[in-house]
Amino acid sequence: MSRRRFGFMLTLRAAAVLAAALLPGGALSPAFAGDPGKAEGTLTLDTTPTILTHAYAREIVAVPELRGEDTPERTIMLILTDRPMPADGRIDDTAAARLAYLRELRALVIEIDPATGRVPDGWTLLPDEELPQYFSAFEEDSPDLRLTDFAEDRAQGIVTGRIASGGPIEVVNYEERPGPQSYSFDVAFTATVLPAAQVIGTIEADKARSSEQGQAFRQFLDAVAAGDADAVRATLTSDHPLLSVLDSGAVETIQQMVFADGGSADAVYAKLEKIYLFDGTATALLRDPDGWSSYSLAMEEGRWKMGY
Repeated sequence: MSRRRFGFMLTLRAAAVLAAALLPGGALSPAFAGDPGKAEGTLTLDTTPTILTHAYAREIVAVPELRGEDTPERTIMLILTDRPMPADGRIDDTAAARLAYLRELRALVIEIDPATGRVPDGWTLLPDEELPQYFSAFEEDSPDLRLTDFAEDRAQGIVTGRIASGGPIEVVNYEERPGPQSYSFDVAFTATVLPAAQVIGTIEADKARSSEQGQAFRQFLDAVAAGDADAVRATLTSDHPLLSVLDSGAVETIQQMVFADGGSADAVYAKLEKIYLFDGTATALLRDPDGWSSYSLAMEEGRWKMGY
């Protein structure tokens, strides 16, 4: 998850936690829960520990356009939770964030560069009043993160190790809301890695905009621009987090995200330059003045819709 994406989550709170998948950033193909791995340790807010017991891992392979200058091509997203995620549900940070917002889960998410053993960034997933946090190794005041005993058996698809903060990390709380003042963690883990989806093709330029996936994206933009909640709902997959926002009647929140720069449906659609195709999913790339952003799509009931 990019810092921009997580910052927006913190700003819009509940709605953004549910809608984070639409914000510009990396895109994931669906991966569903198998048997969870094992976590042993705690995530502590001030002096109150939460025991983390389950571990999930996903392989993330970013498409070239979405890699930063210092971003590794391949990372492992590790999700350490205090209870199992739904056995028939998706395994990713957005699904876990939704459960945390609903007070059904607390979790620590860590991104690991397996080639170097570095931890580029991570975040806590907590109920909103407990002030979920983002941390990055690239910040000037980055916390002391210690990944020890890390090993990846690629043949078996298993990662093991231990992740710990070097001590309490100060909570960032610009609005001075009531909540914890610090957090820390120390967790050992063993998890099976869900493999990344493989690219099976690409579509570019005018062909991308006129493709089935491009037209599905256009329908979504038009529905959002019109403020038509029913039309937006029809463009989303049945498990999309945005459905919870629509159910609360907050279609304006989606408009603020999609047209954050004040653009129109035509202007956003014109940025669509390339689509990566996977098995049943796609990633639409938009060229922005300062780089690239992305939206996810998925095939459902024989048609393309906005996925996450």
